[in-house]
Amino acid sequence: MVFAKIGSLFESIRFKLLSLFIFFKLKPNHLTLGGGIVCIFAGIVAGFGFYMIAGFVFLFGSSLDAFDGALARRINEETKFGAFLDSVTDRLGEGTLLLGVLYYESLNGNPRTAFIVALALFASLLVSYVRARGESLALEPHGGIAPRQVRVPIMVAALFLTSILQFAMLLISILSFITVIQRSFKAYKR
Repeated sequence: MVFAKIGSLFESIRFKLLSLFIFFKLKPNHLTLGGGIVCIFAGIVAGFGFYMIAGFVFLFGSSLDAFDGALARRINEETKFGAFLDSVTDRLGEGTLLLGVLYYESLNGNPRTAFIVALALFASLLVSYVRARGESLALEPHGGIAPRQVRVPIMVAALFLTSILQFAMLLISILSFITVIQRSFKAYKR
């Protein structure tokens, strides 16, 4: 019952925001690019060690990006280029954020943390690569335990609670590698 009310509230807010975007004549690609630029900025902020601010900025950028597809469907402007642009900006935002953390941790003498962040970066990009390569071969390897919708909240939590940064990045790495295996197995079965 509580989840139904929260879901209903979220849908109401989403509908109003989409209506606001339409009123201001924003296009889906505007949201995609805006969200991507904001997420890249979050990575720069993280590179200076302002993790909590980076977390808020990244959360905002990712939220903006979450509306582009819904807006495209609502105004009937779904395009292949829009889907491509969305994928590219997602990778840029996520990659820049992790690179910012990696940079800061490297400069501040935390090689173990830097290595774990590098592993998370590699693993999360591999998840996207496996999906993209599979789609190019018409294998449709979607799903898995850690798509971007799972990795982003973990990243944001790590930025807010730096005491769990190593654990969160290790968790992203492990879940991402499991996702790669799941998607690869799904592609193999096709």
